[in-house]
Amino acid sequence: MPRILLWLTLGTFAVGTGTFSIAGLLPVIAADLGVSVPSAGYLSMTFALAYALASPVLAAALAGVERRRMLVLAMGVYAIASAACGLAPGYGALMGLRIVAALAAALFVPTAGACAIALVEPHHRGRAMAMVVGGMTLSTVLGAPIGTLIGEEFGWRAAFLLVAGLGALSAAGSLAFMPRLSGAKAAGVLERLAVVARPAVAVLLAQTVMVFAGAFTLFSYLGPFVQGALGFDGRGTALALLLSGLGGLLGVVLGGWAADRQDPRRFLILSNAVLALSLAAISVSVEWLSPAVAVPFVLGLLVIWGASGWSFPAVQQVRLVGLSPAMAPVLLSLNASATYLGASLGALFGGVAIGGGALRELGLVAGGIVAVSAAMVWASGRGRRGAGGPPAVPARPALSRQG
Repeated sequence: MPRILLWLTLGTFAVGTGTFSIAGLLPVIAADLGVSVPSAGYLSMTFALAYALASPVLAAALAGVERRRMLVLAMGVYAIASAACGLAPGYGALMGLRIVAALAAALFVPTAGACAIALVEPHHRGRAMAMVVGGMTLSTVLGAPIGTLIGEEFGWRAAFLLVAGLGALSAAGSLAFMPRLSGAKAAGVLERLAVVARPAVAVLLAQTVMVFAGAFTLFSYLGPFVQGALGFDGRGTALALLLSGLGGLLGVVLGGWAADRQDPRRFLILSNAVLALSLAAISVSVEWLSPAVAVPFVLGLLVIWGASGWSFPAVQQVRLVGLSPAMAPVLLSLNASATYLGASLGALFGGVAIGGGALRELGLVAGGIVAVSAAMVWASGRGRRGAGGPPAVPARPALSRQG
């Protein structure tokens, strides 16, 4: 694999650390800023919604820009915005800066994915995509737990400064090692919406929304959940994030393997079903088991949750690119929008549930949402290969090297 993939992975690691650390820091942020836990959770919702709305617009507006310049600019802005989050004087300022960071991330992540696909042979696309996605997963294993511990020891602002440092390193590495890649053929917003109108594309994007809406209904509030339902402290919260992330690493490996198989649809049906059941079982455990039994049971379920959830992205992205390899940047940006739209909805659903006194039932709500996605994957492939089949054209997407 090209060395530049390591720097792209570091960039997605920085984005993931900034995104997922908040799940463990919500109680600390809420207390410091004088807001409720659901209000603090809406920092994640706003970030995800801004990302979802901005990704296709920015991709359309900047489609012709040379890829290395795009990566460096996007990650540089993300690093600066993250550093400013650590200095924000209040809730409103932090919310605004999180939106700026979301815009930069919305530009970086799909560009990194498109570059990863362009830099490898067609039969290595799944592994290249899994590597870049793995940066997000690794952030749940290392970034989010470390960010949570740093937040507990030195304050939540220090966690954002850590993210800023990681982003600066990724921008420097991309500048030094990324080969010049010409921009893709410009595609306007209307053209992108026309792509969404294709039934096969719309179905896959809807599946992405539902999976992430379910997962983030619980994950966005994992810190308050394990502290309120299991009596964990900050270190216990970091352990919960660590175990979920370790499962996620396994999931990325499984996803990379499944993405290069002939029919990944069956894999997604199974993995989504396991994800739904593991989420629901977490709430069932805290409701029906004694604390001494529930704690190890929930910790084990977090590993299963991470593995089943993080096996999804690489498979889904390769399925989308397979529908039209020449439109890979457009499809990946739309999938990124669907991902963060789902995360935004999940943060909203979770906040509403907590506000209604259903903190312990978050897993049941989340599992029900993911179960809908599993049913959609099953129904979408009945009697046809369509969206569930392998890439139809083994050509690389429309990104080319420049001398």
